Amino acid sequence: MSIQLVEIEGVRVVRVLDLSDNDSVVALKDALQTITTGADLRIVLDMELLDYVNSMGIGVMVNLLKKVNESGGKLVLQSPRDNVRQLFRILGLDKIFTIVRSRADAMTTLGHGRGRA
Repeated sequence: MSIQLVEIEGVRVVRVLDLSDNDSVVALKDALQTITTGADLRIVLDMELLDYVNSMGIGVMVNLLKKVNESGGKLVLQSPRDNVRQLFRILGLDKIFTIVRSRADAMTTLGHGRGRA
């Protein structure tokens, strides 16, 4: 599976392993539907192992950001590789997404003091 889900102290962490084809993007979209109910959603997308994101994957992330913002919550993108970070910069997405370098930074950004994970 291209997606792993875990919850840490109320934060939903989604480890994304692949978004290079439509099947993997659909798997992400389906996984996100199971965790995006309720208010004050706090979600980390762990992108550390992600080499590539296709346009459909970017669309899923933008829709997720909208849903999280509407819930009064926060979405953090964690540890994107340089090529993925550059893609986000080129598309101007680095201005709308919170992007951090580590899980500890993600947890701190979401209000977890020392960033334990």
